[in-house]
Amino acid sequence: MARPDLIAQARQGNAAAIAQLITHSLSEQGVVALVSWRGSVLHVSLEADQPLNQAETVPTIRRGFRRLEMTCPLEAIDIESRLVGHTEPSWQERFSLTPGPGSSQPVVAPSPEVITSEPLPEPMAEATATPEPPAASSAPYLTDTTLAALAHLAPLGGYLMVGANWFTGFPFPFFWSGSFLLPWRLVAPLALLLTKGADSPFLKQQAKEALNFQLMMLILWAITIGLMFILVGFLLVPPLALFEVVSTIVAAVRASEAKPFRYPLTVRLVR
Repeated sequence: MARPDLIAQARQGNAAAIAQLITHSLSEQGVVALVSWRGSVLHVSLEADQPLNQAETVPTIRRGFRRLEMTCPLEAIDIESRLVGHTEPSWQERFSLTPGPGSSQPVVAPSPEVITSEPLPEPMAEATATPEPPAASSAPYLTDTTLAALAHLAPLGGYLMVGANWFTGFPFPFFWSGSFLLPWRLVAPLALLLTKGADSPFLKQQAKEALNFQLMMLILWAITIGLMFILVGFLLVPPLALFEVVSTIVAAVRASEAKPFRYPLTVRLVR
C-alpha cells in the first residue's frame, strides 16, 4: 500500500515519489522506474531485465496518472522502455492527459475494454483516497531513503574494523574475517528486505540490489583469499576492495536521493 505522503508528493510533481509509485505498480515485472522533468514534460524511463509489452504497459501507467490527478502543470508524458545495461530504448511513446480543443476526453485515453480487463495498479488507485495522517509512532529520521543508504553502507563496517586493527594494533580477527567472508555483510540488506520490503517498492528493490552485490562480493573475496596461497590473491585485494567501497558509496548516495541504483557487473541471484 502506498503511503499517503508519497501519493501527495507525487500529485505535486515530485519525480522521486512518482518513480516509487510506478516501480511499485510494475514490481511484478521487475521494473525500476526513473523519472525526471524536462520543462513541463515528464520523462519516465522503465528499466527491466525482460522486454516490456508496450500495449499493456502504457495504458497501465496512463490510467495511473489519470487517477493520480496531478496538480502541477503537465504538458505530456514521455515513456521509454529499455533493458538493463542497454542505452538505446526498446520502445518510446508520448501521451497527454490534457483534453484537446473542443473535446471533453483526454487526448489519449484507454479503451473501455482495457479499463475493465486490467486491474489498476494499487498505489495509483489509492491516489484519490482521502490521505490519512502518518502514525504518531513512526520514526521521522528512518525514512525509506535513509534505510536504503544504510543497507548499502553496512559492509563498510568491515573495512573500518580492518583500519582500526592497523592503526591500533588491537586484534580484530572475527571482524577482519567477517568483513570479507562471514555472511554478516548480508544481514542488513536481508533484514531490510524481510521487514520493510512489503511496505515500500523502493526499499525492496534497493535491498535486493545490495543483497545480490554482497553475495557476489562474498564469492569474490573467498576466491581472492584462496588465491593468496599462490600469491596471486594479494594482487587482487586492492582493486577488489576499491571496487566494493566505491560501488557501495555511490549506491548509498543515489539511494539517499531516492534514485534507484543498480550495481554494475552483478549477477542477480535474488529476484
